[in-house]
Amino acid sequence: MIGRIKNYNKIKKFGFIIGEDNNEYFFHVSNVKSFELPQEESIVQFIVSSNEKGACALDVFVINNKKSSIIILGDVRIKSSNIKNYGITKKQFPYEKIYEIQEIQGKLARFLHGEIEYVWKGKTQMISEARYKNLKAINDKEKIHQPGCMPFRVDRDGICSTYLKYIDSNGRIIESKIYTNESDNDDPPYVMKDIECLYITTYQNDNYLFRKDESSFDINEKCEEIDKIFS
Repeated sequence: MIGRIKNYNKIKKFGFIIGEDNNEYFFHVSNVKSFELPQEESIVQFIVSSNEKGACALDVFVINNKKSSIIILGDVRIKSSNIKNYGITKKQFPYEKIYEIQEIQGKLARFLHGEIEYVWKGKTQMISEARYKNLKAINDKEKIHQPGCMPFRVDRDGICSTYLKYIDSNGRIIESKIYTNESDNDDPPYVMKDIECLYITTYQNDNYLFRKDESSFDINEKCEEIDKIFS
């Protein structure tokens, strides 16, 4: 198991390790098998055991005896000695479709549906979790009541009507009641994208997830920075 030294009494030659399972393990210097002796916040590897006094650590090996440094991740600061696990992963996040104005062709179509329609041509925008839940409820035709949004999605002659976002003639993104050419739930007003994320878990049970598309720093460079600390 991997853990970090919570405390170590150099005079009495014993201390405690916080394991990656968040439990504490007693150890004595006689069970330290590495050339380096442990210090407070050292990262160690050990074998879990127990005795009449409780959980203890055997064959303790010091992996990293460097002084703890601070990892700066935007507004978040984490001590390197508190990091239990980290890495780069991919997670899916919703993006709202941004529609574009398109003139309706044909006299009959213009008579039935007006001069313009709104068509999605691949442009998207990041959205909050609350906005995503709202859009999903609209698409699923659930009854909801939220300011600025219709509580349902209406299908009419292959045309959908709801409050969505579009680009106006000045390039501004505006939310309004619009008609799109998307007619069923298989084509919702949002898409799911795979986004790279830097994840960090700590011995204090904190879980951090930094998305590549919204972080103020390069998550891959930050991961390499952490690698160097533990190498």
